[in-house]
Amino acid sequence: MQRASAAHSVSRARVSLQLELAPAELAHLDGLLRRSTPTGRVRGWTLRHATQGEVTAEGPRPRAIFNDPEAIAEAARLGLGVALLPVPFVAASLARGALVRLLPGRHQEVGSVYLYHPSRTLLPAKTRVFVDFVLARFEADGFARRMRAD
Repeated sequence: MQRASAAHSVSRARVSLQLELAPAELAHLDGLLRRSTPTGRVRGWTLRHATQGEVTAEGPRPRAIFNDPEAIAEAARLGLGVALLPVPFVAASLARGALVRLLPGRHQEVGSVYLYHPSRTLLPAKTRVFVDFVLARFEADGFARRMRAD
């Protein structure tokens, strides 16, 4: 059986069961790592837990390094290793059991989603309508809740 991981860490599971690891146990697994496009560095695995705070985990052994989260998600679905990915790339696979979380309750902070626009004064009507639409849609669809890793 292959394993998957937490907050966004995932991999293929042939059996449907809940696995739980400690962050230190990642070092013994094959990993699908992500390279930062702007810096070229492999991204670290700093994980946050609601009650235990933040821990920088030694990542898994590098099996492959990608710069595309969709490619990493597909490699995880194929059982090539564990991965740390944003929820949108793995939500459907987690829901149908193709991937499982190894570190439930842990996630990696990746920041917020922003809409940048000129100052609110004299904002073009088209821009205001678009901003209002996006905010209403995110709220109605429960976007923030669905993107949470826990």
